[in-house]
Amino acid sequence: MAAIHPPREEVIANFHAKMASPPRVDAAQGLRALGLYIPPSSPAETPYAPCTVLVGALKPMFISQLKSQRHHRGRKLIVRTCTPPGRRLHAIVAVVEDENGTAILLYLHNMPTATTVPSPDTILPEGTVCIIKEPLMKPKTTQTKYCIRVDHVTDIVFLDGADNRVPDAWRKPALSGSSEEIRSQGNAHVKERNWSSALQLYSDAIDKAQTKEEEQLAHTNRALVNLRLGRYEAALSDSTQLTCARIQTTKGLFRLAMAHYGLRDYESCRNALLRLLAASPEEPSAKSELVRVTARLREQSTGRYSFASMYAQERTKAGLVDCASYYGPVEVRESPGRGRGLFLTKPVSVGGLILCETAVVFHRRAPTLQNVADFMVVNVQGCLLDSEAKRELSAQAHQELLHNFEACHPILNLYSGVQEPKSTITEPGAEVILDSFQINSIIEFNALCVEDNFPDHGGEASHVKFEAADGSLINNGRPPSDGVWLRASYINHACYPNCHRVFIGDMVIVRAARDLAAGTELLATYTEPTPFDSLSTAQDKLRRWEFVCGCDLCEARKRVAEHESARRPSILKKVAEAFTQATPGRSEEVLRACRDIDAMYPSYAGPNQTPCIEIWTLSFPRRSSLLILKKGTMAIIDAIATALQCVGFVVSHSHERFEIAKWGMLLHRLPAVFEQLHEAYREVNPRVCPAIRDYARTAFLVMVGEDETFGKAFPSLVSR
Repeated sequence: MAAIHPPREEVIANFHAKMASPPRVDAAQGLRALGLYIPPSSPAETPYAPCTVLVGALKPMFISQLKSQRHHRGRKLIVRTCTPPGRRLHAIVAVVEDENGTAILLYLHNMPTATTVPSPDTILPEGTVCIIKEPLMKPKTTQTKYCIRVDHVTDIVFLDGADNRVPDAWRKPALSGSSEEIRSQGNAHVKERNWSSALQLYSDAIDKAQTKEEEQLAHTNRALVNLRLGRYEAALSDSTQLTCARIQTTKGLFRLAMAHYGLRDYESCRNALLRLLAASPEEPSAKSELVRVTARLREQSTGRYSFASMYAQERTKAGLVDCASYYGPVEVRESPGRGRGLFLTKPVSVGGLILCETAVVFHRRAPTLQNVADFMVVNVQGCLLDSEAKRELSAQAHQELLHNFEACHPILNLYSGVQEPKSTITEPGAEVILDSFQINSIIEFNALCVEDNFPDHGGEASHVKFEAADGSLINNGRPPSDGVWLRASYINHACYPNCHRVFIGDMVIVRAARDLAAGTELLATYTEPTPFDSLSTAQDKLRRWEFVCGCDLCEARKRVAEHESARRPSILKKVAEAFTQATPGRSEEVLRACRDIDAMYPSYAGPNQTPCIEIWTLSFPRRSSLLILKKGTMAIIDAIATALQCVGFVVSHSHERFEIAKWGMLLHRLPAVFEQLHEAYREVNPRVCPAIRDYARTAFLVMVGEDETFGKAFPSLVSR
């Protein structure tokens, strides 16, 4: 049954009143802001397929013909905005009307957020004419108020004034003036950084061009605007239109090179710059960009980076690092029981660089929460976006796929849960079809919330994954970041990993945590294992990824009785109390507690057994107790060796040597443990110290991602 629509003036008046009032946050929205899943109540939030029919094949209809709660398949609606837009519930909202003057609210979801586009006028200015493909009308608070909801970004097509699909009554007069005059107007908008208006004016100047040179000049200027907007494929298309020799050797070739750089096609960028410099050898911008792209090509082929430069760039507000991705001997293939995984094609030694990858989408969170509405959870059935940060990533992914599809489309191959892939492009030049529910689900399953690496933490800094996405701040008041890394996303989870991931800005560094053979599947921790966790607690932390971990550590947890698991926290508490009151009596208690825990873990007895992270937590208080009780330096060495063996290391040691035959689990403060071992051997046999220094540097390299800052973190371990 068709809906009864209020008069146009009433709809507009109600809209302005609504925009003038502050947004309300109901109880469900408040709970979502805390990261809690609240099932969607609106049928519009149930995933549905995007329109896959070409616009020209859809039959037109009017607002009065819309029926509530129905997708009007095979139909299209041509509307014009008759109010300025606003933002509500993470959507861009405006009143639209059809040719008959019937008005209704329009909600556009998955559009650029206020973080990237502060003013919605840039996206949907008043007077915009658009086609809504296969429209969906849904009721609002009552059955007498309705809106059109657009979830898939490719289900709306924006028309410019010259498009012949714009109804005659809405068509704006053609711009007067020559191509040069219109181009000059575009230049004025560029100076004001009004990119959307400049883009339209340069497009009009191309249409008005009377000569090939006028057309090329307009394409050159439009290429600049597309570069500024991050639409590198459009900038590349504009730049390749340039065939005039004079333009080719200046702005045209330079913008062609920058379009290739934005698409991370560094070899093509270098070739374009060399062509430019061959014609204009003293062009300063081209010379500096050639140095920059040469550095990217070196990084891409060798995996050698300046980490000092990475850290300097990471400290910026956006956290973006200008480096190329390096991929070592890895390939994606099926992993039994895990879907797809990342496997080594060649052996890699401990500390070896496996990959260093820049994020395809990345967002650094705001340092503070402004209000709960800004950080409300967006839920869609089957694909939960549990924080504002992930919504930012989703908006980025949508824009990248819209404007740089060829470069960004591999993101659509990532795991998306139960969502069936629907985002496609049938052939070059065809319409891109994006399934927003699929994209949101990809972000939900593959986005990582991480803390940046801090080289001044003495090797203790690493990545941290947040279990609750509530925007909480971490380490030194630095906000966390979120991102999706294409190749690294194929690394599956294990509580006992064989590689280690570190993040510097939008770069992820993956190194081997032990010697790995060709054919080994790479496994990393999605959430750090916690001492004394029961099996159920450990598995609960992994629930959002919809799998059950079966690593050696989890298998060992199965063998631990619940009553024994319940006893361990109380023992650790006693150790902590003894450690904070460093007296001989307390120290004896520490050693007794250590023996108790050793006895509780018979399955961890040998160095080839499952790591015991509980025993590792006692390595520092155990050493301190030995010092207080004056048990001797070799007792300290024995205790450190025992602690290493309990986390999977195969160690042989004596007064004369200390050797690691197999690396185990790289846990918190491992480089500092090697520093203590180095201090002990300096007393009993300094000739062993060089080997200890090498082990410490390797541990630092894996856990921090680089060893450039090793000397600053551990000056006592730098060989003189």
